[in-house]
Amino acid sequence: MVHEKVKKCLIICGPTASGKTSLAMEVSKKIGGEVINADSRQIYRFMDIGTGKPTIEQRKEVFHHIIDIINPDERFDAGRFIAIADISYEEIIKRGKFPVLVGGTGLYIRAFENGLIPSPPIPEEIREEILRKKEQRGLRYLYEELKKIDPEAADSISPADFPRIERALSYYMATGQKISEMRKKHGFKEKRYETMRIYIEPPREVLYKSIRERIYDMIKRGWIEETERLLSMGYDENSPGFTSVGYREIASFIRGKMSMESAIETIYKKTKEYARRQIFWFRKENSIKIEMPEVLRILSSVEAFYEIHS
Repeated sequence: MVHEKVKKCLIICGPTASGKTSLAMEVSKKIGGEVINADSRQIYRFMDIGTGKPTIEQRKEVFHHIIDIINPDERFDAGRFIAIADISYEEIIKRGKFPVLVGGTGLYIRAFENGLIPSPPIPEEIREEILRKKEQRGLRYLYEELKKIDPEAADSISPADFPRIERALSYYMATGQKISEMRKKHGFKEKRYETMRIYIEPPREVLYKSIRERIYDMIKRGWIEETERLLSMGYDENSPGFTSVGYREIASFIRGKMSMESAIETIYKKTKEYARRQIFWFRKENSIKIEMPEVLRILSSVEAFYEIHS
């Protein structure tokens, strides 16, 4: 059991399609662990295939926390994430298990480890102004505005990620300060947990091949049908969940606005861009880097970290 006075947590991170889930499963089964999900897309209900969630069978083998907790039209942020993750951590410890935090959302992982910058209350009129601009001029316009105001913040955000674009813009509009500068001042120096971070970064050609194969596999397993169900339930391209890479392209295909070939190539391109941003983020963090998700390469280090004696 993890000593309760020292909050230890193993972290497995890396870009999309790098093998995080498979490694987390193998490690958890070896040490008696439970997974805390740190993927900002897998929190959404009804969005299983396109977000790459662990299968029902995998979740029966290893218990997963923070999956399927909100609907696709709801918002979620890093503050809510760490509040729920802290509760999940304590539940795991009480059961005598070992926590394994797994995901590719760098901000969630950093917040879990080191806290968040203070966030001032945002006046409702600022939120309304941003939403009005989005409706009138589109999300791309807001992203370009952020690039002018705070290019460093914009570089770390997907042009399709409205919640994070809105947060950075609203922070600037409310305080007159760049959110990237505040992050530097904060420094994320609070040490909330003692962590061991395993970072998976496959060779680029291997990663890109994996991304393409995964897209075809998702379509084969029913990604189009999953998106059709979401649309029939009343969710659409404006729902926060649809910022997950690929759902908007699949919806465009369903609506007859895009060919299947074009949708796949666009998803592939956007997924590669997303993976590059993840790599840029994680390379700056202090981690044990491995190229492939091979459990035997790290198992002894994990056991030593958690003081597991065979």
